Amino acid sequence: MLNWFRKPKVKKEPKEPMARTSLFSTHVEYDKPERRFDLAERILNLKKHQPIFTGEYAQDDSSDGFPQFKAYNTLTNTVSEAVVGWYASQGFIGSQLCGIIAQNWLVNKACAMPADDAIRKGYNIVSVDGDELEPEVIKIMKRHDRSMGLEKNMREFIRKGRIFGIRIAMFKVMSTDPDYYEKPFNIDGITAGSYKGIVQVDPYWTAPMLDGASASQPDTLHFYEPTWWIINGKKIHRSHLIIFRHAEPVDVLKPTYLYGGVPLTQQIMERVYASERTANEAPQLAMTKRTTVWLTDMEAVMSNSNAAIERLQQWAQYRDNFGVKLGDKEGDEFSQFDTSLADMDALIMTQYQLVAAIAGVPATKLIGTSPKGFGASGDYEEASYHELLESIQTHDLTPLAERHHALVMKSYVIPKVGAIDVETTLNWLPLDTPTAQELAATNLTKAQTSASLIQSGVLSSEDERQRIATDKQSGYNELGTLQEPEPDPEDDPEGGGNPFDKAEDSFNESDHPRSDNGQFGSGGGSTKSEEDPFSPESWEKFRPKDIPKPSEEKPVAKTETTNELPPHLQELVNKINGNPTVKSSSGYKSGVTTVSEVNVPGFSPTKDSVEWKEDKHPRADNGQFGSGGGGASKSSKSSNKHNDIEPYEKTNEKQLTITLTNKSGKEIVVTKSSYEKEKASYNEKGFEPTQSTMSPDQIKQALKPAKTFPNGGYIDHHGFEHSPNLSEAHRAIENNFYTDILLNTPKLVADYKTTYGNNIDPDLVKELDPNFKKDKSLAAAVHEPSSYLSKVIWAESLKAKKEAGDNSPVLFTAGGSGSGKSEAKHLAKALIDIKEDADPLTFDSVLGDYKKSVLKINEALDGQNGPIDIVYTNAPLELAIKLNLQRPRTVKIDTVINAHIAASENIHKLAEHYKNDKRVNIVVVNNTGDPPDLAKGELSDVFNYANREAVKTRIVDHAKKLVAGNKLQDKQGNPLKDQGKKLKMLLG
Repeated sequence: MLNWFRKPKVKKEPKEPMARTSLFSTHVEYDKPERRFDLAERILNLKKHQPIFTGEYAQDDSSDGFPQFKAYNTLTNTVSEAVVGWYASQGFIGSQLCGIIAQNWLVNKACAMPADDAIRKGYNIVSVDGDELEPEVIKIMKRHDRSMGLEKNMREFIRKGRIFGIRIAMFKVMSTDPDYYEKPFNIDGITAGSYKGIVQVDPYWTAPMLDGASASQPDTLHFYEPTWWIINGKKIHRSHLIIFRHAEPVDVLKPTYLYGGVPLTQQIMERVYASERTANEAPQLAMTKRTTVWLTDMEAVMSNSNAAIERLQQWAQYRDNFGVKLGDKEGDEFSQFDTSLADMDALIMTQYQLVAAIAGVPATKLIGTSPKGFGASGDYEEASYHELLESIQTHDLTPLAERHHALVMKSYVIPKVGAIDVETTLNWLPLDTPTAQELAATNLTKAQTSASLIQSGVLSSEDERQRIATDKQSGYNELGTLQEPEPDPEDDPEGGGNPFDKAEDSFNESDHPRSDNGQFGSGGGSTKSEEDPFSPESWEKFRPKDIPKPSEEKPVAKTETTNELPPHLQELVNKINGNPTVKSSSGYKSGVTTVSEVNVPGFSPTKDSVEWKEDKHPRADNGQFGSGGGGASKSSKSSNKHNDIEPYEKTNEKQLTITLTNKSGKEIVVTKSSYEKEKASYNEKGFEPTQSTMSPDQIKQALKPAKTFPNGGYIDHHGFEHSPNLSEAHRAIENNFYTDILLNTPKLVADYKTTYGNNIDPDLVKELDPNFKKDKSLAAAVHEPSSYLSKVIWAESLKAKKEAGDNSPVLFTAGGSGSGKSEAKHLAKALIDIKEDADPLTFDSVLGDYKKSVLKINEALDGQNGPIDIVYTNAPLELAIKLNLQRPRTVKIDTVINAHIAASENIHKLAEHYKNDKRVNIVVVNNTGDPPDLAKGELSDVFNYANREAVKTRIVDHAKKLVAGNKLQDKQGNPLKDQGKKLKMLLG
């Protein structure tokens, strides 16, 4: 009745559903039409961002100062405008927004991880040219690295550079010049203590400023590179800054990005959102994967909707497995549908892998799980990631550290240690550290490869030992880096083999007059009225009191002849010869090999030596036998000063036999004890001892020390000298070589002569030992035996030459190591009229010690009838160092320099000493090139090294330049590998 009071119902129009806004840039164009804009307008907007410059233009120019560039033409280009529009719509989002996005854990990790990994393994500070930095310099630089937080600055330099697209590092210097930063950087403007550290500035606190050339001249070096950066209202010249740019854009986009790079945050923000949202969908799907459908009477539900809703809510409470679901048996029907989540994890991980791909970081590192979705193992990603890290180290972090270290050097190092001219850089340590299993597999592969190469002859065991000794991961590094064995003691310019020989100036030849033929006369003989110059007492006056007595064998006086050696030495001689011997007028002969008294170290036998007893042959302090014994002259003052020496273990005397020979060659063998009892009877019948035997056990026992020295060396009961500081294995090799010498000297001499002819070289004698022939690192173990054997070969060669009536010249090579003596020998033959195919007796040496050289030359003058030609190879030390570095084994630089200095000084002394001896001639051959460039020289050409330290400084610098310039070559002309290691070996 009262309906007329009611307002009429207005029929409401249904609301239009709100358009959903896409969260992804690929759908922006279709969200709202008003968001679309013309592509040409975008290009124009991009053009307006270019810097405006002033200058002179043609009258018809309409650029108004804007750089001209061709734009996209939508009328003729066939590329979809939607596609091009999507790319063109992307632009710089702003540094502040980049910082906001970087709050996300995944974004921050993607930006920070390469920075952390690039510096994790660390680095070494090295010089650019290969010079070794002084420890004090490195100590100061590392201390300032820590105090100024260099590693922290490196990390932030990369991390925030990836966040903002650009990172500016400024080096804080307290300069008295108010315009210091506005002017280009000059290292000479850095004063002591003025450098304070590194300051890094976020891009929103800076503004780029270009000069005319950088803004308008594309042909300049710094086009579109800001000349200054405005920081805190001050102009900072670009040379004072180290700037990191991530994904630097092309020139046309540089103004849009404020002359920085494209931020990584901008590149991955959309993909990170997709990854995070996909990951969040997973728990929601897990909670709602089951959909329940309730089939019931909808009319009843609509008629009492409140009751129906209440019933639904009550039913929902019992929906999980802990409740009970109730329904009408007749009227209700329930169904449940499950959503499959089988591939959800792969879908999620794929999104995160896309983030990792954009960031350049392996997904396994970024999210800490194995890759899924792509079916990859991750190995390729790891290798690619290491390439990224190495690029960051080389192109971004190294320039930052180099500038920092240059300022530290100028501000703190030089004021403390003095002026040094060195430029430093970083040597980054390897990124990948192999596991123990990987390292073992790698070493096994290397060993198998080397074994194959050694077997085929491409490499030697020496080369392989060198490799493993210098390979820090071989497990045998520092085992013993190979070096060229030190010169033989007889030719060692440092006199290491015989300390008292350094006192060369104390030798007075007037005390040892010569006969007309140049030989030492009775002044050196052993007579009753004159003192034996080679006895220990005589040698004493040549030795300064502060130098210990020699351990080498002394020369044998030639004034006495003998028909018999002492039994102790006769055993040695007979063991050397190996066959029954026939007495000769000059010694004891077996076949073609002669062993006379000169072969035996430290003894001068006499005709009175009927019975040899050790207590009548006292040793010097160094353990060497003196001149006592049955044959000592009455003037000999020798006494038994070493009764404390333990004799080697005695064996049954009946085991020792002696071979007696008469003048007709008849031989009889008797026991040693029998001979000693009836010695007079045998002698009356003309039988003299020629050979005795020693059992292997006796030889072994006799090789044990009879006298030891503080350095670890010793003299054995044979009189042989043993090297100090040998390992047990190396000592066994030394003893084996000595045993071989005792038993097989004729064979060894014959083998040497067959292989090397008349060239006597102690280093070549080492090749007679089979162990050294396989492994050249055993030079120390065979040094003493080869030195002794070389003297035997030399003495036998002189004797054989004299007996054969050979009056050809004897050659002595002279000159420092690496001077090219072998090559110079060929030219020398022509200069002294020796046929090229001739094989003159040659002693290969340095001739760096005056006294030893005189003794060796006099030995040749006395031992044969031919003249002496000394061939001195004169080469500059620079060439010698290069040749030395190119050898398989490198001699230490001090040894090379000492040898050259000693040889150059000694050749002048020898020339003066023998100037009146027509039998001695000196030939100088100049060598000035590699390959050898030889020419006849004069004595005046020989280099004079007045200041040793200045010479060493010059040669060290030259060696470093050779290595820095990769100038070292093998025989085929190819650059040598590991030239840095060769330099380290040279410098010791």
